[in-house]
Amino acid sequence: MIYNVGQYHLRKILEETKETVPNQLGKGTQRPTLKWIFQCFRSLAVVKIVDADNSVIKEFIANITELHKKVISLFGETAMHIYGFDNNKKSGKLLDHKLLLN
Repeated sequence: MIYNVGQYHLRKILEETKETVPNQLGKGTQRPTLKWIFQCFRSLAVVKIVDADNSVIKEFIANITELHKKVISLFGETAMHIYGFDNNKKSGKLLDHKLLLN
């Protein structure tokens, strides 16, 4: 059921913003399956830099592409915060999906 909610939300936002994401064939679609989106996210990795005491000094997500940024931004501020790009360093404003797409 959660899967369906996520898929519905993504499709609704894509329709409202008139945006598309590539499907398995590389063509733009406003109706991707969440399974496909999850497969696109398999390349992401959490990288942790630790000190000698095994305390985390820095943690970040590696391999983020423009597609990842676009999809994450469509899920809103909480998702952007989780992936570590919720603050626009230049303006100090929270990013929205339009800012990430530029």
